[in-house]
Amino acid sequence: MLMKLNPVLLYRSTASVLSSVALQRTSTPFRHYKRLLYIGMAEMGEHVDRTQHSERESLVSKATVISVSNASETVKTLSLKVEDKNLVFKPGQWVDFVIPDIAQVGGFSICSTPMKLRMSGMLDLAVKASEAAPAKWVHENCHLGSEVKIRVGGDFHYNPQVGDSQSDLLLIAGGIGINPIYSILQHATDLLREEEVGESAAKPGSIVLLYTAETKQELIYRRALQMIGEMFPNKITVKMFITQGEESGDIPGRVNLGRIAAFHVTTVFLYEFMIVRFLSL
Repeated sequence: MLMKLNPVLLYRSTASVLSSVALQRTSTPFRHYKRLLYIGMAEMGEHVDRTQHSERESLVSKATVISVSNASETVKTLSLKVEDKNLVFKPGQWVDFVIPDIAQVGGFSICSTPMKLRMSGMLDLAVKASEAAPAKWVHENCHLGSEVKIRVGGDFHYNPQVGDSQSDLLLIAGGIGINPIYSILQHATDLLREEEVGESAAKPGSIVLLYTAETKQELIYRRALQMIGEMFPNKITVKMFITQGEESGDIPGRVNLGRIAAFHVTTVFLYEFMIVRFLSL
């Protein structure tokens, strides 16, 4: 039985892109969709303020930066070695990011998978440059060996269990909002691999990812996403778009719909879940 979706509202303001999806509660691997869900407004105050009513784990762990790299001109990727082996997360969640001597707490979505954390004790974050103190520290002062503290939180997650019915996914991401979506997509591919080798695993259905950024360079997981689509051509479809710069054969230009009307959304009903994550483009 497909989930009924209320009309999807997507609109652009001068400061941000707001995506909202109203979904009825059903027995699904996605949680907390009874209310209208707003995810990822670019200009909505500090992380702690806007997530004060979100789920948070009680466990706080030290973590050490073991890798820093440039994903694009505006995004840095961090790999953290997590000290406490009891720390776990669900794909789609974020971490409170506490930096010594900086009062403001950062909030960054995890872009790696639970399997990577289980196997290596590591998790990855991708942080877009901004004037916020935590992001500024990541881009200007973070280095190998830097120590921080992290705590997992977030109501937006994908965590299907063995025995759940197959669920088709429509994933939509804009800009740095790809981070939790990338974690979800990678987790789904982990489950598909386990299924291929006969291991007991939850079984994702068909998956479609629509991902847009300003330029091709800002599509920060472009090649990895293309490889995922090539690896599971009968299960996963990846479509990427840019809003500025030159088009190329594999990356078309922007979708020029100023407003999405009801008939544009009819295909959504082919999917049991619609997951939307937009930040400022």
